[in-house]
Amino acid sequence: MNYYANVLASRKEELLSISKYVVVDAYFSKAPFVSTLSLNGFDIVTRLRDDANLLYKYYGKKKEGRGRPKKHEGKIDYNKLKEEYFTLVQ
Repeated sequence: MNYYANVLASRKEELLSISKYVVVDAYFSKAPFVSTLSLNGFDIVTRLRDDANLLYKYYGKKKEGRGRPKKHEGKIDYNKLKEEYFTLVQ
């Protein structure tokens, strides 16, 4: 995975003159590949992997006292999205 990211990053001047968008398969939607290309000025268009674990970010009241503060509200269910977390774009 790093090899492919480094190949694109090494030729970034030539590729960015054509387009800043890179369209890749779901296999390449992993953090090392995406972050390497993002740092080099590319925007990645991909489908998420079937095993992607997406979580709602917690925006509630901050915890006081002992223990770790809550970071996530729960796992995203694609069939029952919580509309308060999304903005409709037309």
